[in-house]
Amino acid sequence: MPAFFILTLCYAFRMTNPKLIILDANALLHRAWHALPPLTNPEGNVVNAVYGVLMVVLKLLDEQKPDAFIACWDTAAPTFRHQAYTAYKATRERQEQALYDQIPWLQEALSLLGIESLSLDGYEADDLIGTVAVNARKSNWNVTIVTGDRDTLQLVSPGISVMAFKKGVTETVLYDEAEVKRQYGLSPAQFVEYKALRGDPSDNIPGIPGIGEKTATELLQRYQTTKGIIEAAHDERTDLTSSVRKKILDGETAMPASLALVKIVTDVPIRYQLRKRDASSIRRDEFMKFLQRMGFKSLLKRFSEAGSEGTSERVSKKKKKDAFIVKQLTESEDVVSLLESAKKTKSMLVYIAEGLADSLFSDVVEGLLLGIERNLWFLPVALIKKEKARLQLLLSDPLIQKFTHDGKRQTRQLELFGITVDRWAFDTLLAAYLLAAGERNHDLATLAARYTDVAMNHLSEPTRQAEVIMLIRPMLKQALAEERLSSVLERFELPLIPVLRSMEREGILIDQLYLRELSARMTAEKIQLEKKMIKLAGREFNPASPIQLAEILFEDLKLLTKGIKRGKTGYSTAASELEKLRGAHPIIEFIEEHRELSKLLSTYVDVLPTLADSNGRVHTTFNQAVTATGRLSSSDPNLQNIPIRTEAGRQIRRAFIAQKGHVLISCDYSQIELRLVAALANDEKMLEAFRRGEDIHTATAAAIWRIPEKKVTKEQRRAAKAINFGLIYGQGPQGLAASAGISFEEAKKFISAYFDVYAGVKRYLDETRALAAELGYVETLFGRRRPLPEIHSSMHQVRAAAERMAINMPVQGTAADLMKLAM
Repeated sequence: MPAFFILTLCYAFRMTNPKLIILDANALLHRAWHALPPLTNPEGNVVNAVYGVLMVVLKLLDEQKPDAFIACWDTAAPTFRHQAYTAYKATRERQEQALYDQIPWLQEALSLLGIESLSLDGYEADDLIGTVAVNARKSNWNVTIVTGDRDTLQLVSPGISVMAFKKGVTETVLYDEAEVKRQYGLSPAQFVEYKALRGDPSDNIPGIPGIGEKTATELLQRYQTTKGIIEAAHDERTDLTSSVRKKILDGETAMPASLALVKIVTDVPIRYQLRKRDASSIRRDEFMKFLQRMGFKSLLKRFSEAGSEGTSERVSKKKKKDAFIVKQLTESEDVVSLLESAKKTKSMLVYIAEGLADSLFSDVVEGLLLGIERNLWFLPVALIKKEKARLQLLLSDPLIQKFTHDGKRQTRQLELFGITVDRWAFDTLLAAYLLAAGERNHDLATLAARYTDVAMNHLSEPTRQAEVIMLIRPMLKQALAEERLSSVLERFELPLIPVLRSMEREGILIDQLYLRELSARMTAEKIQLEKKMIKLAGREFNPASPIQLAEILFEDLKLLTKGIKRGKTGYSTAASELEKLRGAHPIIEFIEEHRELSKLLSTYVDVLPTLADSNGRVHTTFNQAVTATGRLSSSDPNLQNIPIRTEAGRQIRRAFIAQKGHVLISCDYSQIELRLVAALANDEKMLEAFRRGEDIHTATAAAIWRIPEKKVTKEQRRAAKAINFGLIYGQGPQGLAASAGISFEEAKKFISAYFDVYAGVKRYLDETRALAAELGYVETLFGRRRPLPEIHSSMHQVRAAAERMAINMPVQGTAADLMKLAM
């Protein structure tokens, strides 16, 4: 049947041929599905395949800059191959519905990028790819087929190449005729014959039984085609072995059908216009909203920064009457005028515009922006310094509510000029964080895309940053009120800003001499461990190299590999895998000790002195808007997780000291999260144990084993402790077995006995899961909320993770709220 394929050559005369990219959409979709973890969007839908494909597509648009781009799809309808051979692809397993649900989203995204999706019932995507490629080549287009499998290698010819994925969705190899020949020893045309000979289990094509990859390749290299191979099998004078000859002759009659099944059709009756792309092909605003909807923050940032394919810059859609009036102040008289304007209002933006530097002691500041209603005033650095006293009066006025984005950082930058802000009335960063707990990006670029139409590639301009803050503040205030989160912002987060800033400013003193001595001791211990390991191994090796370590353990020392994970480079030597080998050989404990020392040296002992200021104090940054539970975190350096369980870790803690005449005081709540479990669950037995001041782990063990507390063994207490803390994190029998050092069956029985004792806790956990599924979120005792859209996922793995979060967040989040109140 003739093809109704229409090529519209809408491109200007040029010296080189135009470039067409054809995407094998189904193949890449499946590859991304298997390569990436089950990422979910804000609605809880699994979108990992969409993310993976778009990551590839955006990279292709940026690097290849194609003149045309199409995507070819399979359909659910049977093809001519199914009609010819009913068993065709019959053995393929259907994936989870969450994969197929992503196809419409991906097609929507491709359309917004100006990439048309092409499909036709009765034909596979490969046939559409072949038809488009061959016809485009006739009109002098250079064609690149992007795919996740090798079936399309048969199409490779002058002007048609195949970009195939080698690993996941990141590593690729480009096949032209020479590369196909180099890697496979066959020409592209021979790939059809090759697949017909050896068969294809994934498509359920039998081929010739007994002819595998190696034999099929050798036969084609010798006789060129299947026809030549069959003729040779009929000629007894050839040097084919009797067994191979018999296999070929037995399978001869099936060859024509097999060839028809594997050969890609290049004359599909499909109407399609091949149009040249230009700046208007991409609907940028709509695509950015799509990325926002999907929760693809990194792609959103990359796309907005790239400007993609030289398209013109986005411009703000705001009408002229809504534009902000920006005035740059240069004289003291201007500041006096500003002060008068500020006294007439109750609310004012305060925002330090920064340069590129981003460190604790950075003073790269461009100026100060103050905003009232739709007016913005920009004060350069020189004027800030000159009018410091007047500005301090303005920012100290209790009648003027000050708002900003990232109040703690703004406080720090204002301090560089000797200006202080005692209290922020609103912070768009913290507001966005409370509304979207669980998401890590609350920067102005993300918020601009979510709430405004301000061009993201304009956000390097300080006035645009200030404009975004002023635009989104009323939206965020309304959203907080609707979600009953206003009190969480006002009671917990805003008052904490000056507390955390004071802690950051003060820092903590370290004993640098002690750390140098500790470094020398630990380094010596590390060297001794290396010598012991080399002696046990019988040869030198680098214990920091996973590949070399795997060779020592599993090849030289012949340790059992049963149950050990295996990757592309060999057996894993990760900590979780070494744990399985503990006791199998003395070298295992030495490896673990060596790793601990190496980590402590590189993370703390050798690094902390380099981070100290001139007074020997280290200043961390406390992150207020990161964790989904509301807990604080610490970075640059992380001072919240200094090791304590091992002696080596405890030695590092001794490096933190008080200055002369002072002492360090350590304050802690006793079992706060378990006490909260008891209170939230209203479990009388657990509450009573706390009221009597008992050790809760010993009391738990005694209740489960029904013995007096004085008879509880260390092992029993350890198991009780594991489940007491494990239930806070939604731990099941498998996790308990690992943490308590017991069997899976023992863990199941132990959990059952535990819930017999603490029936109130069991009831609370069940009700919490059910309520989370009903509402789509969980919250703390004080109303801090975490959305859990993933709890409705069709994928068990994703749903189970959400259920664990549903158990953990109310307990850990309430504890975090209490800490913040106390601070």
